Amino acid sequence: MKTHIAMIAVLVAAGCGKKKGDSDTDKASGDKPAGDKAAGDKPAGDKPAVDLSGPCPALKITVDGAPLEAAWVGQGVTMVSGSYTTQMVRLYNHDKATCEEALSGRHNVQDNEISVRAWHGAAPGVGIDAYTHVQGTLTLDKVTDKVGEDLVICVRAPVEFTPNAGAYSGKKVSIVGTFTGKYCGVNKQ
Repeated sequence: MKTHIAMIAVLVAAGCGKKKGDSDTDKASGDKPAGDKAAGDKPAGDKPAVDLSGPCPALKITVDGAPLEAAWVGQGVTMVSGSYTTQMVRLYNHDKATCEEALSGRHNVQDNEISVRAWHGAAPGVGIDAYTHVQGTLTLDKVTDKVGEDLVICVRAPVEFTPNAGAYSGKKVSIVGTFTGKYCGVNKQ
């Protein structure tokens, strides 16, 4: 096994989170300041607006059009760096990842491991393997501060990208749907 240092510090340090005191749409609270538009509230060109109020689509991940299926096991963390806070759920195709690893930002990569993630904050996005894509319409559908409870993030519309790093480099990846992980706690940078 090789040691993998998670990109958590990079995401949080780059401002991929919500500043304390910031407010945005999250389904768990329904709060939205007047005049504040979440991504997807307004159609862009001929594209219809993304429905932020309906049920989250089922998880669907494809690589070059082929489904990437696994018995996904999820972990949820709150990442805090300075005044930024980001919620993240990481899904693995195995059950060997620990909360201790999630909170320390270090993870022992397993043979044939597949890892996908979604995070919610000021710069929401998704990632697969070593590649991070900061884009997408995501909602925080269930937030918790209790270890062991579910943290749920919804990727409301397909996010499509072609990684330039990692095992999926040069392949067209599409990610949409519900990311559910057992909450591990707070990772402070």
